[in-house]
Amino acid sequence: MVQDLAVVFIYDDHTDTLKMSNVSRRAIQSTLDRAMFIDIPEGPETPLDDESARRLGALALRCLGEAHPDLAARLNLSTLK
Repeated sequence: MVQDLAVVFIYDDHTDTLKMSNVSRRAIQSTLDRAMFIDIPEGPETPLDDESARRLGALALRCLGEAHPDLAARLNLSTLK
């Protein structure tokens, strides 16, 4: 079911590549129940445009970079506002 979709990004240390996968939320629900989430400051009335996508992508890369020094060394991102 499409409404059950979750998108997962990982950094593979062995191949030094970013990977993305679509997975069923039901398949990972027990992990989600234990996860800490932060709210992305985009309200339901706010359009999600190119700038929103850029900021969200940069945030995801920075989060992955915190756990993977090799990836962090490659990041050349402007400061998020």
